[in-house]
Amino acid sequence: MTTTEVHTSVIEKTKTVSTTVISPTTFVETRIITQRLTEILASTTNRISAITSTTTVLRGETITVTSTITSTTTVTVTRSSTGIDASIMINEVEQNLPGTDEGNEWVELYNPNDFAVDISGWGVSTTAGATVTVTIPAGTTIPAKSYYVVTFSGQWLDNSGERVILRDAAGTLVDQTGILNDEANDGRSWQRVPDGSSNWVFRTSTRGASNSS
Repeated sequence: MTTTEVHTSVIEKTKTVSTTVISPTTFVETRIITQRLTEILASTTNRISAITSTTTVLRGETITVTSTITSTTTVTVTRSSTGIDASIMINEVEQNLPGTDEGNEWVELYNPNDFAVDISGWGVSTTAGATVTVTIPAGTTIPAKSYYVVTFSGQWLDNSGERVILRDAAGTLVDQTGILNDEANDGRSWQRVPDGSSNWVFRTSTRGASNSS
């Protein structure tokens, strides 16, 4: 699905003609581009606050900022997206459950968007010990504000020194955790609290449900 939004603001000052095209390719880069786009718009005029408030950038999205000299200057911001959203997140990791780990460890993904995201062919990989990549089946979609739990038939998450990586079907990095250690062998997991935040907490697991309560 391709979506396009166009925002236009008329300014009572003449500006130099300029076009800026931004096409982020990684999750980390989107954060940098979002900040830079806001700076570009803010430096043009303080009269386009309505535009700067919409500058959340997605991977796969191209942002074009164009200033055109006329008797008044028109600044047009065009957003076009392939529909790929980089904000799917690794939200919770259970690497050391009570009893047998083999076949019971899991990784929870979270979709913070207001729309469903197709994650067919995406891969969740481990980095410690004997590494494993689990490929998500075709036709898999995470509904808006919902979760998807990834499992594996064998042992795949090490109890110490583990980092989990999420890549899309093209192999592009979407998200990754820091180094996770869980020697507790109980019902606690590493999880973002609240959902989708950068705050990781080790506490009672909430598989397939909100971490915010």
